[in-house]
Amino acid sequence: MLSEAFWRIDEVNGVAVKGDVWSFTTSSYFVVDDFEPYLNLAALTAVWTTGHLTNNGAQLQIFLAKTDETKVIDERSMEFAYRNQKSGSQYRGSEAVANVSALQSGSDWTRGGVKALVLHFYGRAGNAQEGDYIPGEYHITNDQMYVALVDGGAKVGIVKLPDMNNILEEEWHEWNIDLQDPCLAAVDMNNVAKVYIGFGGAKTGQSAGGAGTKSGAYDTVWFDDIQLHPPRCVTSEAYPYGDLDEDCVIDNSDLGLMSEVWLDKDFEAPVVPPNDANLLVWYTFDNPSDGYAGLSDSSAMGYHGIAVNDVSVH
Repeated sequence: MLSEAFWRIDEVNGVAVKGDVWSFTTSSYFVVDDFEPYLNLAALTAVWTTGHLTNNGAQLQIFLAKTDETKVIDERSMEFAYRNQKSGSQYRGSEAVANVSALQSGSDWTRGGVKALVLHFYGRAGNAQEGDYIPGEYHITNDQMYVALVDGGAKVGIVKLPDMNNILEEEWHEWNIDLQDPCLAAVDMNNVAKVYIGFGGAKTGQSAGGAGTKSGAYDTVWFDDIQLHPPRCVTSEAYPYGDLDEDCVIDNSDLGLMSEVWLDKDFEAPVVPPNDANLLVWYTFDNPSDGYAGLSDSSAMGYHGIAVNDVSVH
């Protein structure tokens, strides 16, 4: 990961002729799924299985998005349309699951010093907002979004999206998930077997296949570019104090930015006469011809200054 390789092809025809040196640099991350290999919906659903938490009546459909350029990062993304209805106290949720063996990352999520799982998602303004709940009838709240990992020993870890308002915004969000998060402590990152994306009640491992007809009010979120990253600075999360250009390094570039605006314009501070009865001294510096080179004391104490070494007040 993030290494440079070189090669050269020499021509040998009686006399060896050296060719040009070529090079390439590998990516700074591992791809879990970028959804580019799926040429049609059948290919997508062969890897990502739609499901609902067992016998709960929720509805979920996934689609291959490739025509709306705003909802794909490259050429394709996964559209996740769900409706987690509820009746009485019955809790419902929807999730999609993929076997890691069918993905591009492999099962070892520690290689290359990987520390973070990154998931990109795109929301929709029409998604149900938090608190939209009619007791005893149905539940259309923006149910908690989560990512769950299951290892080869069936150990489960679930991480919840911190800010659910993001699924109401029609723009791409980058969710950085720390693989050392305590919620994932039970999962063997050397042997990750399944990855889930879901909304609602997280009962991962109890999914049932099949989905309802896409009709009525569905909440929809698009997913793309699921990646594994080594440690890196994410400026949207935090960056070093003094890093003015937000490149995660405090260097001459930041000094240059500071010097460009340093003392860039005058600043005039209004002078307000003090009213403190205990005032000991007050220099206004606004009368160079006061007989004290501008250092006259305006308080009642009369501690006038004396200019030395050709100091003058302007």
